[in-house]
Amino acid sequence: MQQKKILIATSNAGKIAIYSQVLDELGLEYVTLRDMHLDVQVEETGATELENALLKAKAYHEATGLPVIANDSGLLIERLKPEDQPGVFVHRYGGNELSDEETIKIFSKKLEEVGGESDSYFKIALVTCDFDGKYHTAEFRSYRYMVAKPSKTVIKGLPLRSLDYSKEKQKYWSEMTIEEANKLEGKCIQDQKEFIKKCFKK
Repeated sequence: MQQKKILIATSNAGKIAIYSQVLDELGLEYVTLRDMHLDVQVEETGATELENALLKAKAYHEATGLPVIANDSGLLIERLKPEDQPGVFVHRYGGNELSDEETIKIFSKKLEEVGGESDSYFKIALVTCDFDGKYHTAEFRSYRYMVAKPSKTVIKGLPLRSLDYSKEKQKYWSEMTIEEANKLEGKCIQDQKEFIKKCFKK
């Protein structure tokens, strides 16, 4: 019996690129929301990344009957005060839905106010609904270094990669290919890949 394709449950082009590469490497077939012509709006009312990822996974599985991968992430910039942290509200900072350009502008200014640079990390929540309809959850961290001066290159859906600078590669994350970025992200992507493999490999 042929397995159903896995739905990458996001309209974020950057996240689609990341997880499609992971699924390709695992030899798992997938579809996107665009492929499905699916327009399901999920209210991200969770207080944490994991709660939001679970809301999305359940909504899209119930709408399609397909196995699902859903992601939500939050950002902690170490030099910012707690009240200035983007957390789960990177794209909705201050209560407004922000464009990629607005997101870059706001956090560029915030970084400038604390000296122009800061260590940071993304908290990544991943929820899958497997071929049997069972849900699985996991959380990961991706450590970064952010600077106030943005790159001119912007990745749609992943705006903060324009402030994310790799000392190792001596360039911004937005200037890397997805393959290069995934490789540089190393353990975080590898751990997510192993989690996805356990969920979907028979």
